[in-house]
Amino acid sequence: MYYITNQNGEIIAADLALMDLVGAKNIGDLYKYIALGELDFQLLSESSLQVSQSHQSTQYPIQQSKLSSILGEITIVHIVQDAHEHAPEAARPSPAALEINDVEPLVAIEQDKISLSTAKEETEFDLENLLKEAEDDMPPKEQEETGESSQPSDLLYAQEEKNEAQAPDTDDELFDLLLPKEATESIEEIVEIPESPEIQEASESLRPTLTQKDENAPILIDIQTISQEIGIDPDDYIAFLDEYIDTAIQLENDLLSPDAQIRNTAIKTLSHLGDVLHLPKVNKIIKAIGGTEEVQERHSRITLFYNTLSRLTTKQEHDDTLTTEQPTNNISDLSSVGITGEAIDTQTDGFGTIDLSEINPIYFDFQLEEAANDLGLPTELIEEFVHDFITQATEETPKMLEAYQKGDLETIQKIGHLLKGAASNLRITPLADTLYEIQMCNDSSQLERLIKNYWAHFLSLENKMNISSK
Repeated sequence: MYYITNQNGEIIAADLALMDLVGAKNIGDLYKYIALGELDFQLLSESSLQVSQSHQSTQYPIQQSKLSSILGEITIVHIVQDAHEHAPEAARPSPAALEINDVEPLVAIEQDKISLSTAKEETEFDLENLLKEAEDDMPPKEQEETGESSQPSDLLYAQEEKNEAQAPDTDDELFDLLLPKEATESIEEIVEIPESPEIQEASESLRPTLTQKDENAPILIDIQTISQEIGIDPDDYIAFLDEYIDTAIQLENDLLSPDAQIRNTAIKTLSHLGDVLHLPKVNKIIKAIGGTEEVQERHSRITLFYNTLSRLTTKQEHDDTLTTEQPTNNISDLSSVGITGEAIDTQTDGFGTIDLSEINPIYFDFQLEEAANDLGLPTELIEEFVHDFITQATEETPKMLEAYQKGDLETIQKIGHLLKGAASNLRITPLADTLYEIQMCNDSSQLERLIKNYWAHFLSLENKMNISSK
């Protein structure tokens, strides 16, 4: 049995025998068990491994081989199982028989080499096809830039020669089994991130302008498909995604820490959760952070990581029309929170001015009793918390409008995140959803609609609490 780890000690591949041993149907199940703490691989020494699952632990002798790959340094861990340990008593060979048959492991190794050679030939054939397809898909201009080094045969045999010079035969054969996965990732990099001569010649001052659109484009998550693959409800997936983003924000200082151990722990946590949630773009960046030693480059990738998080969305872009407005109820005295209907001249460097004085409430269902039961707290305490939240929202919303007038998108997103967390904790889900959209919005043209939608839901909550308190 084998499994493979990257330079951070994270499992990136495993053979079917190992997955059968731990009850995983595929590599996704294996990541899920590890992330949820149901499965743990702990190296006790260079030659000993402990596998813990369902409160049971088993130790195995292992053999480790370190390889250098295009993904960085990887380690192949061979879990050694003695067949006679699991055989019936009558079928176990005697000590004398073991001495006579000492040559049997050598025969098994030769058989493994034959199997590896066959797998290697099949892998080479698949790799040539993959590289050929990638080359055909590339525009002619990009093919000229890649030059002869992008030819399938050159890439294949150059990699083989490098591996033969750096690793023993056995390690080389095992490494060849990884080629399809790594080659696919290399092709993706060639196709998706071509660097044209125009970009190479552009000055550093122009680079933000050239990439601004791509950096701000939303990344849509297909929660229906992913949640079905993981085996959870879409609403639970959204909750897990929110927790992942909150965790990432809390670990920002750890990622920036000069202590490698603190950084690696944070990277490992975010990487495992990203694998479970099927976030390949995010995980590619977080793993790149772990492989970067140069401080300035690492900080640049950390900035890219949080920018990518802010672009994640689970909803398609829709029309600017709000949900059908409901009949007007008792609207709050907006002047008491600094939100008036007076027109203010739009600042040339801001987004404009938002008038919330004529917003009508949008009804949504919220029951204090249900929230209290869900949280396991008294209804009276939840009611007090909701009133505290209303006070907090009336204080933070004017700051949000002021930031909008100044064109301060970051402050708007932070306030949205702050209020979203409080609303979500109190199980005010519809209101929390409107704040989540504000938190994740990078398009200033959408902010006015989102803020008005949030305020309409807030007014409904405030009216409901005012009535219930009388």
